[in-house]
Amino acid sequence: GEFYCTCVSFPLYFFTWVIALDLPQLYLCTKSPEMAISRQLENTSLAGLRIDTNWADGISFNGLLPDTVEQTLLEKMEFVNKDAQPFSAIQILRTLLDELSGKKLPLLHLLLAAEAMYHSAKDSQKYMDDYLVCMRKHQTMLHPWALIVAARLDPLSSNVLLSLYAELFPSQQKYVGEGKCAKLNQEGIPPTSKANGKSSHDIFLEQWSKLKNQYPGEVKSRATEDLFALVGLRKVKAEIISLWKTALQLKRMDTETRKKNLVTTNYCFVGNAGSGKTTVCRLFAEILRDTGLRKTKTFSETTAQKVKDEGSDKFRTFMKKAIGGTVFIDEAHDLNPVGDTMGRPIVNELLDICENQRDKITIVLAGYEDDFEKNLFAYNQGLKSRFKVLVFDDFDEAELRHIWNIMREE
Repeated sequence: GEFYCTCVSFPLYFFTWVIALDLPQLYLCTKSPEMAISRQLENTSLAGLRIDTNWADGISFNGLLPDTVEQTLLEKMEFVNKDAQPFSAIQILRTLLDELSGKKLPLLHLLLAAEAMYHSAKDSQKYMDDYLVCMRKHQTMLHPWALIVAARLDPLSSNVLLSLYAELFPSQQKYVGEGKCAKLNQEGIPPTSKANGKSSHDIFLEQWSKLKNQYPGEVKSRATEDLFALVGLRKVKAEIISLWKTALQLKRMDTETRKKNLVTTNYCFVGNAGSGKTTVCRLFAEILRDTGLRKTKTFSETTAQKVKDEGSDKFRTFMKKAIGGTVFIDEAHDLNPVGDTMGRPIVNELLDICENQRDKITIVLAGYEDDFEKNLFAYNQGLKSRFKVLVFDDFDEAELRHIWNIMREE
């Protein structure tokens, strides 16, 4: 409809008033950085919350804990320090949480979420949920690290959240760059070093050699060697290195401590057809056995359509036979529990197994990223927290050329 605009100028401010004939309201059009941030956070887990854009550095307990505690955490957190020992900061944070239960220190939940994401997506999500509930209740501004943690827990919002962090805190990339997340937009994947000419492939081989030299006789795996020989798959290789480090640390824990730090090894392999998901999972099953995280290298493969056709009883039997090894369900998004009554009992069974057998079996769901979000995670957010999403990127031109040369030689 028609509308009129009147501009009123004042010495220090400029306002544009827009009066719509069909609306009884007067709208003030302004540009606010806070509104711009709010718009970017829409459709993410941080929607409706504000970021502390005045953050200078560090953890910032605001005097509620001694500076020595913050310094100790910065040294021991895997999120910050690439050389930190797994679980060491988690133990400190859990102790602080117990001792300070009467004080309002929700930041501890965020720090626990940041640490737990290297070992258990479910635990990390739980701590993050606790943190966000408290932030929403008291309308408190988020610590900037919440952007990074939320991005790791939800790869579908990753680009938006990490880009916002880089935009707001360009001088504070060190907490990502120096920790195990290595590079914001590559989820912990070592970047190519232009200075020394090393590719990410060379860097992964160096990391693998270092582990073998550091733990002679203990770190050995033909399947790991075969996987590292594959072209591309940088995110997968980064995850394999992380799994080996976690497994080595778990072996050095007593039984009681190990029970308190159960590691979830359930994954969603997402990517286009031909990106290597099935090939990698076969090797993955052997690698899990070699690390000691699984008892056998058994690889049980099926499809979503097949388990739906056979029903939940046969699926339960199939899963019981696979205990100790790895199960691979291809085209898992087709389970579609939201719109398919045949898939719903299968997904419910998966949720139960992920919860009660997480230390005994690995479940890998494979499919397309968008379909996972729409067909699976929309049914139950608890499902999303029980699986770590591992993205299989398409091969770039150089990688395709390398594959072609290998095929031609063969």
